[in-house]
Amino acid sequence: MRCSCIALVISFALFASGCTVVPALDQATGSSDSDIFVGDVVNRIKCELVYAFGDKLVFDRKRQLELPPDDVRRKLLWLSDWTIKADLTLEANEQGGIAPSGSYTVTQRSAVNAAAGPTSVPGTTLGTVAQFFTLSANANAGAQAVRAEVISISFSLKELSEWSRSLGNSLPDRCAIEQQMGLVGHLGLREWIDATLYPVINGDLHAGQHPAPGAVAKPSLPATIAKPSPLPTGSNDAVSLSPQTNLPPLSPDQLIVTNKMLASIQSDVNDTSDAEKLAASSLAATMSSLAAVEKALAQLNETKNRFQSVATKETNQQFSATRDALLNSISSLRDVRDKALKDLCGAKATFEEFTKNGKKCVLHQDEEEGAETALTIINATQAAADSAKQKNDLTALTKLFDQAEGVKRSAIQFSKRAEGEADYAQKLAAAAPTASSPNPPFDSIGHTVEFVVAYGGGISPSWTLLQWKGPGLGGTLASVTVNRTHLLQLALGEPSQPSEQSRIINNQAILLGRQ
Repeated sequence: MRCSCIALVISFALFASGCTVVPALDQATGSSDSDIFVGDVVNRIKCELVYAFGDKLVFDRKRQLELPPDDVRRKLLWLSDWTIKADLTLEANEQGGIAPSGSYTVTQRSAVNAAAGPTSVPGTTLGTVAQFFTLSANANAGAQAVRAEVISISFSLKELSEWSRSLGNSLPDRCAIEQQMGLVGHLGLREWIDATLYPVINGDLHAGQHPAPGAVAKPSLPATIAKPSPLPTGSNDAVSLSPQTNLPPLSPDQLIVTNKMLASIQSDVNDTSDAEKLAASSLAATMSSLAAVEKALAQLNETKNRFQSVATKETNQQFSATRDALLNSISSLRDVRDKALKDLCGAKATFEEFTKNGKKCVLHQDEEEGAETALTIINATQAAADSAKQKNDLTALTKLFDQAEGVKRSAIQFSKRAEGEADYAQKLAAAAPTASSPNPPFDSIGHTVEFVVAYGGGISPSWTLLQWKGPGLGGTLASVTVNRTHLLQLALGEPSQPSEQSRIINNQAILLGRQ
């Protein structure tokens, strides 16, 4: 009997030692086709979210604007760019242990307990006490092996919508449950979404400015920017550059003057070209400022469209005030742009009149030909100067010199005014209010689904002999348990706040750990 007890303990010890081996993946997934199981779980999550949001969101911009303000899909437009973070945990936990215990007893002869007195009154019979010596012993050994697979995925609600549209009529077949259990069965995500969003649809929660305690107050609208003072334009009368003929040769002193004039004319032409390029650059800066404010207005309109149906009264008033301020800035910037275009066009007309091109100036809002016009001036002026020098026509060269000086002054005036207007435009753009989004009704939304399957077995043999008792006096002699846990954690939030989704999932994990 003693040998059989030892053999039993050894066999259970060997069985429990199997728990020191990492469980197979199918122990964690609960399926012999683990890769298919994981794919089915992901598909199930997507299917239920599609059904949850399919009648609540519309991603087509034109259809959004056609929705009435009280339409559920209009009230939930703020959700259209949200993303979903899903953490899937598949865990297998195998535990085994053995805890043998026993006792050995040595029996002695019974003794008379005289101190206790007679066993009955009246009487003189003394009682006897059984004597024995018992030695108890126990031991235990255990082992545990855990395998955990964690899969973290993220996708947007817009991606879900595109996925469902790509499936078309095959969506119901793709999303059929077929009486399955666990994570591939009914997860109840639609019921969760319906219950969660009801306070927004019912008007109990609104979008607005929800600053944290101690946050800095929102700055007021900037002060009005003073317009730049206008500059005089100046005028240049056209003169003929045709050299006179039959002139006497120039004297040495006149040649010195002629060469100085030629150098000065070339310098004036170069300065004219630089001034025109500066005016064109200033116009480009003005156009950039206008485009920035127009973009801010477009963003504001987009934001207002998303939040207007669920925003607080104060938030909608702020939308309107910001929109009016942006429209005023755009109107002022367009006036500056038109003035800058006319200035540049006037400068071109002056330059072209100087070269006798007769080309009409055309306003271009996207591209200017300043450098090309300046190059024409340089070439024409240089050719006229060379001709005047070759013909010894100091009079024509003098007129050319005077006109080049006038064009230079005019170009510099134009460029200065363009610089002032560009600076004014940049200040207007900087002072324009930004189209900040209000805080949505929810910071984030979280949900947890957990399935736990536990199974195991144990053995508790025990017998009593004359001197031996055991081997399971303390309860179970040997046991083996296997726990399989499937945990799905979902968090929805704005893509600009990924830390908020992580916070929700971490909070869910902490709460589960307290159970």
